[in-house]
Amino acid sequence: MPYKVKYDQTKCISCGTCMIACIDQCDVDVDTCPLHRRVYTFDEAADGSEKIYYVSVGCLHCHEAACIDVCPKKCIYRDEELGLVRIDRNECIGCKLCAKACPLGAIAFTEDGKAIKCDGCAERLKLGLAPACEKACQNRAITYEYTDRAEEAGGDMEDVKRLAGILKRFDKSGE
Repeated sequence: MPYKVKYDQTKCISCGTCMIACIDQCDVDVDTCPLHRRVYTFDEAADGSEKIYYVSVGCLHCHEAACIDVCPKKCIYRDEELGLVRIDRNECIGCKLCAKACPLGAIAFTEDGKAIKCDGCAERLKLGLAPACEKACQNRAITYEYTDRAEEAGGDMEDVKRLAGILKRFDKSGE
């Protein structure tokens, strides 16, 4: 039962409920552990008008995940059951190639030097529950849609490219 992950930036209002839900679900110690999801508000003035971007950034489990391709230990892989990009932290050597390859800056490293990122709330999905970020998002900017086609599993690459473009414009892609 693979999932297709969608992010519609036009529906995001930067309220931060997705980030708080993730912190709570994953029991993240915000003082010592990197966040799996970050929320930004960017604004720019162009042609005398102001444009505001509201953005929620976390792993979109890219359909064409560059992090999988660059990992020398192959500890980053696509979970066949759920279609999500996962990390086997026991095998991670902390080389950071995955983080450099991620266009969203969604991979971070804990104090032990090992990679960490959103796991799509895999345990919730296995129980038939929505991921914490999706459940908390009142505007449904983040959705995990069941697909019976394995070739559709993971994040929509158009969503990834659009979000990566916004992050690059505001110099946040490497955070």
